[in-house]
Amino acid sequence: MGENHYGTWTCEDGGLPKTWEEMMEWERQFNARPHEPIDEGHRAAEALIDHSCWQWFPKPLRSIGREFILLILPDSSIRKHRLGERKPWLDSCIYYGFRLMLLLQSLAPDPRIGLIDGIMVEEQKKAGVLPPRKQRLSMPTVLAFLLLTRFAHFLYQNVR
Repeated sequence: MGENHYGTWTCEDGGLPKTWEEMMEWERQFNARPHEPIDEGHRAAEALIDHSCWQWFPKPLRSIGREFILLILPDSSIRKHRLGERKPWLDSCIYYGFRLMLLLQSLAPDPRIGLIDGIMVEEQKKAGVLPPRKQRLSMPTVLAFLLLTRFAHFLYQNVR
């Protein structure tokens, strides 16, 4: 692996962790060390977040993109790099927005018909038999599902 100048990966015996348990112990000890926040780390983290927002989000949504990145970072990294506080209301909006997006995606029809399904539909059209219509969930069912998930999340957050 080469020479390790900073001692980052070395164990007490000077070598690398040999087992998963040693690696987990090393990680626990590493994160327990006091890490001073430095300006280079702060600038690098801000640059990475700004670049990701510039790359993936249109200009009006870049603040939401920043919050999305902060949402997936651990609290220790946010404190260590002085990235500012998360906005709980925006975190909830992002969380439930993704839940809604995944729900709607699961309810939407597949944009492409598979080869076998396409052949079966063509055969049914030639035979004059229409394929059975798929049942769709109604809007009240979707709203009830969203309200129940919101209530369950509220209970999970407040009843511990």
